[in-house]
Amino acid sequence: SLGKHGIKILFLSDNIAESLEHQFGDQNLFNYTDRSSFEYFYNNRLLINHNIIQITIRLHPSEKPTNFNWAISLQYPQVVKSNAKNLIEDFIQHDVVVGSDSMAMALAIMCKKRVVCSIPPKGRVCSLPFDEIEMLRDLTK
Repeated sequence: SLGKHGIKILFLSDNIAESLEHQFGDQNLFNYTDRSSFEYFYNNRLLINHNIIQITIRLHPSEKPTNFNWAISLQYPQVVKSNAKNLIEDFIQHDVVVGSDSMAMALAIMCKKRVVCSIPPKGRVCSLPFDEIEMLRDLTK
């Protein structure tokens, strides 16, 4: 679906901060949050591709619909929220999938998508056992 006008990137939230807060009472246990992961991706997005026309945030099913409202602002002009019914629909409409450490990234690999992990350098290492997942922190070197 690579258009001649540029690529679309799907960012998968995994709701890590809320999950860690709930389980361990410390939302920064892994040294990153969905927000820091997104901001790290956004600030380094041109390392993935120079011609990005849209960035779509797909919320985790456990998330409040208002999460990431801060990103839908003038600061991030290309950013929208997904309204696709399911992941596969989102995969079809996007060229690259970016996320932290979610099973949806594994699914994206199986769907032959380019997948990039955006856990910031100080965050823990991605636990997904797929060599195909590119590390944004390696692209910045």
